[in-house]
Amino acid sequence: MLKRAFLLGAVVFWMQSPSFAEGYDVLQQQKLENEISVLKNLVGELDERVKQLEREKNGKTKGGESVAAETKSESKPEPNWRDKRAWALIKEAMSTEKVRNVLGRPARVDDLGNGHQKFVYQGEVAGVGMVSGNIEFYENRVYEIHAPNL
Repeated sequence: MLKRAFLLGAVVFWMQSPSFAEGYDVLQQQKLENEISVLKNLVGELDERVKQLEREKNGKTKGGESVAAETKSESKPEPNWRDKRAWALIKEAMSTEKVRNVLGRPARVDDLGNGHQKFVYQGEVAGVGMVSGNIEFYENRVYEIHAPNL
């Protein structure tokens, strides 16, 4: 028992010695320096991404060309609610903005009160006739989808 107490005391004494503390401090400092280096790199990458997004927002790419010109050359199709595939992309909890991006502008928007809203899509479809569909939102999130018979 005395032997254990002596051994424990020696370990505690050694851990409190300046050489142990200095070695521990050096390891801690190296660890912190590594973490700071990683964080600096991450901040640099994020800063570059923000600059890229600002350039795109202002209509310029890295080469100075217009983003609008790039988009037109790609001829991205306009959103079309008359496309059955577009309706398949609509999911519960989607925002009103995302729905507009997928289906386009609705024929009308009904405010149902208490945070409820309905987008109504209706019109003539070649080979089918007059069709309509609607999407109901609660607090700007999809909660019910009534796709047209296309």
